[in-house]
Amino acid sequence: MKLIKSRFIWSIVTFCVLTIGMIITLWKIEDITTPASKAISILLTSLIPMLFLILILSAIFSKRIRVQAERIDISGISLLLDSPEETFRKSMKNFLETKRTLFYINEQFDNFDETLNSYYETYQFIKKEMPLIDINKNKRLYDLCTETIQKLNKFLTQNQNNYRRWFNNVQENDRILYLDNKEIKTYEVNVHLMRIDEVQKYYYNYDEILKGFREINTYFRKEISPEFIVNIEKWKCINNG
Repeated sequence: MKLIKSRFIWSIVTFCVLTIGMIITLWKIEDITTPASKAISILLTSLIPMLFLILILSAIFSKRIRVQAERIDISGISLLLDSPEETFRKSMKNFLETKRTLFYINEQFDNFDETLNSYYETYQFIKKEMPLIDINKNKRLYDLCTETIQKLNKFLTQNQNNYRRWFNNVQENDRILYLDNKEIKTYEVNVHLMRIDEVQKYYYNYDEILKGFREINTYFRKEISPEFIVNIEKWKCINNG
């Protein structure tokens, strides 16, 4: 019922905008000189969007057409067709369903640099969508998202810059710098012919960053997955921990 009401309201708004636009346009046409001719032209052109509206409404109520949207963005202005919290939950679920490394990371195949980028995208996405939550109506959800942002921010602050500088140096110079008993050593090699796990294991904080990834994984599986009903079963085979 709510979806039908949203469609109806949106159709009415569209009809009004089209009609007003045509009226203003016709009124400015110089060839139409008399009030009577103007009135006739306005009446005829108003019938077009009206007939279009009737066709849409009849199709909707007869279930021959189904148009569904959670949000329409026009020049940065968002029109919500669902409740803000419902829109937020759907957006979060759709986003998280594509972010496997938030729930399970595979150190043998996952590029840590790309994974850090994915975590940052998640951090930015939640920050952007959080204003949809009414803190007075659902403080628990708001606090959960705030906690998630804080955890991602802390992990990224501790690891993103350090790992990226090291990894970029490895790629640009085709050599691996690593610590061996606190002594810096150089491993000359064609990095692009190595598996990603063979490269990453030389990172000087490898154990710490891997531990951080798994802590984020545990948090998202325990707290975020059930909250937004994310299907993580499809990724279970990825877990090596």
